[in-house]
This record gives sequence, C-alpha cells and structure tokens, in this order.
Amino acid sequence: MEQADHLKNMPIWAFHGGDDKTVPLDSSRAMVDAVRKSGGHVEFTIYPDQGHGIAGVTYQNPKLCEWLLAQRRKPPAIVNQPKQGH
Repeated sequence: MEQADHLKNMPIWAFHGGDDKTVPLDSSRAMVDAVRKSGGHVEFTIYPDQGHGIAGVTYQNPKLCEWLLAQRRKPPAIVNQPKQGH
C-alpha cells in the first residue's frame, strides 16, 4: 500500500467493528500492517461485536482523549543549506 509510507510518522489509532458489513476488517488490518511494515507505530482496536457505526463506543473510550492529548508534532527535519560564499 503506497499510502502507508506517507503515514509512518503520524500517530495513528485505528478502530474497526469486527462485525462491520460495510468495510471489511481485512481492509483495516492490511493498512495497519502496511504502516507497521513501513516503520510506523499504530494502535489498533477491534470491537468484536460492533458493526460499522462505532463512533459512539470509540468516543466513550476514556483512553482516547488521553492518547490524543499525548500526541506532539515532531520538529521539521533540518535540511542542509548551501554554504554562503566567503
């Protein structure tokens, strides 16, 4: 998955309903695996008895707010600037 390399430096917590009939669980698993293979770190939560509408149960997770607030933007990479002529 090409997008995985672009996501490897982003904090990701993915959620999926194990009984989702709209989006296959394997689709989320494949993307999570691809990001991890690219060197990224992904939290992945599956709600086994939930379908596609998992927003309510996800937002009720007390750890979600903690996780969101713990995320920090990484400083931009320093690019070598050409030396000024002397």
